[in-house]
Amino acid sequence: MLWNRLSFLDNGASSGSDSSISDGGTKMSEHTKVYWDLPGAVEETNTTGSMASSRTNTNRSGAGNMKFTLQTIHQKEELTNDPFPSVGYGQYKPVKPPAVTSSAKTSSSSSTYESASGSSFGSAAGTHSTGGTIYSVYEQQSGPGTIRITKRQSSYEASYPPEELDIPPPSLNMTSAASQQMGFEGELVKLKENIHQLTSDSTTEQTTALDNILHSLKSAWTTPQYGRTLAYTLCDTLRTEGGLCTIIKNCSSEIYDILLGSARVLSQSLTSPNREYLITVDSGLNTVVCMSNKNKQDANILAASTGILEGLFKHSENTCRRLVELGSLDLMSYSCRSSDQCTLRNCAMGLANLALYGSTENHEAMMAAKIPDWLFPMAFSGDDVVRYYSSLAICALTVSREFAPLIEKSGTMALVEPFILSHSPIAFAHSTHIHFQGKADDWLKRLVPMLKSKSRQSQALAAFHFAMEAAVKNEQKNVKILYDIGAISPLKEVAASPNKLASKFACEALKVLGEQIPYTLSSHSPPLWTKIDVQNWLKQIGFDEFAEKFFKLNIDGDILLSLSLQQLKDDVGVTNGIARQRFWKRLTELKLNTDYTSCDSSKLCSWLVKVDPQLLQYAYKMLSAGVTVDTLPHLTEDHLKCDCHIMNGIHRLRILQAVTGRVEFQHSRSLDGPEIDVDKVTKDLDVFISYRRATGSQLASLLKVHLQLRGFTVFLDIEKLAAGRFDDRLLDSVKQAKHFILVLSKDALERCVNDDLNKDWVHKEIVAALNSKCNVVPVMDEFKWPTADSLPDDMKSITKFNGVRWIHDYQDACVDKLEHFLRSS
Repeated sequence: MLWNRLSFLDNGASSGSDSSISDGGTKMSEHTKVYWDLPGAVEETNTTGSMASSRTNTNRSGAGNMKFTLQTIHQKEELTNDPFPSVGYGQYKPVKPPAVTSSAKTSSSSSTYESASGSSFGSAAGTHSTGGTIYSVYEQQSGPGTIRITKRQSSYEASYPPEELDIPPPSLNMTSAASQQMGFEGELVKLKENIHQLTSDSTTEQTTALDNILHSLKSAWTTPQYGRTLAYTLCDTLRTEGGLCTIIKNCSSEIYDILLGSARVLSQSLTSPNREYLITVDSGLNTVVCMSNKNKQDANILAASTGILEGLFKHSENTCRRLVELGSLDLMSYSCRSSDQCTLRNCAMGLANLALYGSTENHEAMMAAKIPDWLFPMAFSGDDVVRYYSSLAICALTVSREFAPLIEKSGTMALVEPFILSHSPIAFAHSTHIHFQGKADDWLKRLVPMLKSKSRQSQALAAFHFAMEAAVKNEQKNVKILYDIGAISPLKEVAASPNKLASKFACEALKVLGEQIPYTLSSHSPPLWTKIDVQNWLKQIGFDEFAEKFFKLNIDGDILLSLSLQQLKDDVGVTNGIARQRFWKRLTELKLNTDYTSCDSSKLCSWLVKVDPQLLQYAYKMLSAGVTVDTLPHLTEDHLKCDCHIMNGIHRLRILQAVTGRVEFQHSRSLDGPEIDVDKVTKDLDVFISYRRATGSQLASLLKVHLQLRGFTVFLDIEKLAAGRFDDRLLDSVKQAKHFILVLSKDALERCVNDDLNKDWVHKEIVAALNSKCNVVPVMDEFKWPTADSLPDDMKSITKFNGVRWIHDYQDACVDKLEHFLRSS
């Protein structure tokens, strides 16, 4: 019997659905292998009535039948005579099966799923069973239809969509006999025919060819597990047959359909070799960037253009420089305001790539273009991919420490941890085809420095990603990549660090890789450290020679955080001035990254961070001296200097100014702070933005950026964005604001109707704004006013204010009008 590997495309069949998979040539799973039984397929098809009846419709577009058998074979049963040894296996571990739904049955049956490519599979032709798992056998037919795949195990049968099926990805070698027997050359023939049509004199033929090529590529990229091999082969053929050259030239076409079709194909075909080709071909970059900038008002071309730039930004540092010089960064910052999911995904991933691959010069350009600010609304998008890569972009920028103040001021960093805390690395890896196969080694190598970042959030996000990559690479039997790029040692350092969140994910990654987990300091926060914890921390930061002395002096976490420079010299014996300076630097870093929850019931630390994150180094001494949020208004210069041992006079001044309301907070103010007598404080805040979290957070965050870039100081409650919480102190910020922008998204006032007890927080904010005589400006987005009579008496007047009707495609004009209302009041 002749055995071959699984083929998911037959001669002339519609292009396979698409995916990302591991490179071919990796070893096969020791438990599962997939083979294609050519003679058996014919025999079983002939014995199945349902299959026989469906065979009459398989000749459309030259398509033929394709039969595949999935069979579980233990290692000792694996075939030893491989007729095509030059074709390597891929491997993919099955993702967690979905819960058995109402379609699950105890008898043999199948459920129907629509395929991404529009191709269809017929009903079961037979089954195979080994090792306790039974897979049904199916026939593929071309044309619109469905996919039916059934996996049966033990006493139940559950239906799986194709992407959940544990089919190892085959490595396709187009020069081998295997690829010919698998019918794959039929798909390439069709691709070559479409490439030839690109030079036709007929516009219709050209656009049809572009549509066909795009369909094949998109189907390939989104087919789980084995589609990447297909996609790479198609992209290579597109380049070697001259199609890529034609498509690049078409990016300057005056015919819209050809221009759009070419841009879309190019965005789907930028594999590493194709990126290299585009960059080296004459005027390739210029043509693409010119096309992108010229047509940025067109939503369809903008989506394709950002996809092209996303791919090009991960080519090299020099390419990033050239792209920025040509104006691509302006296009990306413009795209951050889009409401299109595809554009936002491309934009977020592109900016992350630029932050990772770009030089300091590129990072400076990103700062000048206010990219940290524009990342803010994307980091709170409703799409997890957009949120993740926006967070990754802002964290990658923190590696350049000189940009830290601008990044902190944008407020975007505050949105990183809420995302990480609400996701599991492994689940996130399997949530989208973008992550199914992980990242390339070159991309991952550029992420390693984030593990050494001084930023708590950046370190945690990098550890999160490596936990995700460890799981994916382990499934692919390709963990060697993580060793080759030097990620293991930094992961161990993070695992042993006091950064609790980063340590958790680093330990996850190391556990998957089979590495020994180092002694972990993050099991409890530094204030609760034992003297053994302190000793281990000293060894980790390179002060082994003082570890024994600290141990003998019984210095635990409490004493460590209270040490002064003089004590370090006189009592501990660190007499070398440079050594003391080095130690003090590491101790300050520890204080800035410490979780003080165990000793900070009043949330003083939250308030300090909002004033200036650097003030957190004084948190423990202030807490030890008895300072709470409630005692802040009564603090004096002497209290801060003598009792809290804050020797930096500028830092003392900032604390006192913040207490009296005479200092601007670095980003959105905390809900946790001293009560403020509003009558004694000048309205020094320009704008307070009120919004309904469920429907208005995206517009609220976008308005924040627009107004900040126009010189306004803006309050937007990040904590409410992240957690939906409310606190009476929030009303103090309303009273301090000159202007009150009320974001009225769909049904934003629905909860206010008949809310006579004033329980709704939007109701509370509106009443506070009216009572404090703020200039109220409603911004309406798909909003219909309720009748005034249905609203509580204390907020009925809100219906009488002039406002701005938000139109996303004309947001500059809307913000112009909003600015006019603010400045003319």
